[in-house]
Amino acid sequence: ISEDKTLVTNLFLAGEKLLLIQFYHNNKYEVQLINTEGNRFLDKPIKVNSPFIYAKDGVAFRIEQPEPDLSGTLPNPKIIIYKIKF
Repeated sequence: ISEDKTLVTNLFLAGEKLLLIQFYHNNKYEVQLINTEGNRFLDKPIKVNSPFIYAKDGVAFRIEQPEPDLSGTLPNPKIIIYKIKF
């Protein structure tokens, strides 16, 4: 159903006039930043390994699962925090 289609997976109001749009295309997540008037801040979307879970007040959050350590134990996930500056 979704082959060669782009699906918007999240839309966050990341700042007073800033939207973070996350979409899924060809088995990858991508992010675009636009203002509330529809103008893009990025020439091309940013490809990310895992989706953002939240964005607000100029900060965006992703969860990243590290690989198992040498003993085979799966470490706790990391919360990656991004500060959005323009």
